[in-house]
Amino acid sequence: MSRQNRHLLMALLIQIYSQLSSQPKILPVTIVFLFLNIYVHFGGDGYSTMEFLGHNLKSIKDNCIRPDLIIRAFSYRSEVLLHRIILPAFIHVDDIHLYYNMLSFTWKGIQLEPRLGSERFLLLIVYSIFSAHTLFVLIAWSLDALGVEEEVSGMYTCAVGFSAVLFSLKYILNQMTSSDTSNGSIPTSRVYGMEVSLKYACWVELVVISLITPNASFIGHLSGILAGMIYLKCTSYFNQVSNTGTRYTYTSAFLGRSSSTSQVSSNDIPIQEDEDLLYCEEDNQDAYLSSRSGNSNGPTPLTSEELRQQRIKRFEDTKKTNRKTKIGI
Repeated sequence: MSRQNRHLLMALLIQIYSQLSSQPKILPVTIVFLFLNIYVHFGGDGYSTMEFLGHNLKSIKDNCIRPDLIIRAFSYRSEVLLHRIILPAFIHVDDIHLYYNMLSFTWKGIQLEPRLGSERFLLLIVYSIFSAHTLFVLIAWSLDALGVEEEVSGMYTCAVGFSAVLFSLKYILNQMTSSDTSNGSIPTSRVYGMEVSLKYACWVELVVISLITPNASFIGHLSGILAGMIYLKCTSYFNQVSNTGTRYTYTSAFLGRSSSTSQVSSNDIPIQEDEDLLYCEEDNQDAYLSSRSGNSNGPTPLTSEELRQQRIKRFEDTKKTNRKTKIGI
């Protein structure tokens, strides 16, 4: 290892340590993936060989994402080149590529691993590697089939690096953060000196990086964002499906959602009280809606005694109606 490489490695380790040491808990998944990336780049016998399952991790050409080779192997030999899907995430072109990617990953790990938990964060990274790189191949193949130029489609490019995973994590983190508007303001982020909404920061960064860094893979970064979008959509859907019960609390005026710990199914809700909610007199609708919205300036919600009187009145009206109907017959 040259002196320049040693200096950059020491600078990287110092930066990582300064960020991780300030955390109240150890972040094992973040540390493991940092170690793997740094070891693959700086470890081994110099820059010559580092064998893993028969693949030389020091050879970019043999392990990079090549959509044309992956599609050809699958089409003609029904072979899935998994090493070209997984290993590129741990290989970097040069020291600077690794340096900025690992600093970016450290920050995202500090933000996401405590929120999601180590197990879920690990699954998210594994998902991002497979989905982002697979999307890269599919998008490049689709663009090539449409006749798009090779330089744009990325069909014959050789891509490596952790960037696609970083864009997936970045999109997920930005969406999670931008949804928190408890302080009444819209979260923003600075992207190369421009202040933009955090919700759209990834898209702005995607364009800016492609303009200022010609060697950056636009399709690879885009695939990472799309992988993050798919993850959020799927988790949102499954969370809704798995929500088998709705939390309710009972008051004298209505049945509404609450943070109560009791789980009540729709069959357990008292029918009579539900009718009180549905069949309030028209002149009391505003009072009911006001009570739901928490508007203290609106009409006063109905009391239990008022509801009881309404039930008695409806019962008497129903008896009179039935009596008149029988007389008519």
